[in-house]
Amino acid sequence: MKQTVLGGKKVNNIWGMVLQEQNQDAVATELGILGMDGSIDRSRQSETYNYLLAKKLMKEAQQKEAETLDKELDEYMHDDKRTLPAEEENGQGFLKRKRSVKDRLGERQEMKYKGRYEITEEDSEERVADEIAYRLCEPKKDLIARVVKIIGKRKSIELLMETAEVEQNGGLFIVNGTRRRTPGGVYLNLLKNTPSIKEEQIKEIFYLENQKEYENKKAAKKRRIQILGKKMKKAIKGLNLQEYDDASRETFASDTNEALASLDDLQDGHHETKMEPDDIIEIDNAHDLEIF
Repeated sequence: MKQTVLGGKKVNNIWGMVLQEQNQDAVATELGILGMDGSIDRSRQSETYNYLLAKKLMKEAQQKEAETLDKELDEYMHDDKRTLPAEEENGQGFLKRKRSVKDRLGERQEMKYKGRYEITEEDSEERVADEIAYRLCEPKKDLIARVVKIIGKRKSIELLMETAEVEQNGGLFIVNGTRRRTPGGVYLNLLKNTPSIKEEQIKEIFYLENQKEYENKKAAKKRRIQILGKKMKKAIKGLNLQEYDDASRETFASDTNEALASLDDLQDGHHETKMEPDDIIEIDNAHDLEIF
């Protein structure tokens, strides 16, 4: 005699099992776009239920983040004010790939060897920094100004002369050898590799640039989570869960709400963490922010 529960509902309903398996397959297919495992255990035992918890979702996202995040930061870098397409803003589209260096920076600027006027130690820091930035075709004048202020006018002018020599001899390639550094990149590379310049001075020079990049990455990550949450909600709304029994629907709803709540907590987080000086990234190109 088959066991029954209150109301005469059969526990071992073979057609109910088939419908549940079909719905589980649909759930797995829909959630595949969210980076989750595309298989769900078909057992109806609570011990084998595949919980849709945010921890698993975030763990898998973090594993891929190191490889993909840099490609999605371009709209946050270099003071880029380009507005995003509407489909990206409402979460319907994918983040654009990082544009090529030529598209982002344009044609490589050649160093202006002669300059507008001669500079010496007797000139003001502002005048020295302005002329160095001009000769290097370097748009980040505030960065060059920090260099002059921290290492001094004499050393800054010496580095300018060394940069001119390197440029006249063919320039300097970036780490992977795919292209030549900008004149500003050569200047900062020489700065970083000059023994007489202390490591503390270099960290102080690049601290603001690295802090800005750190905040940009946080903003990009928050935006990724927002888009992910929208896709997740859209996928769940498109599922037909009517064939689940009450217990399965309740468990699914509970776990889904917990996952979405975790995403909302990450989106609403306002804990601003500043980078410690020892944790900053060294930058060798003021314009492109190439990272060693």
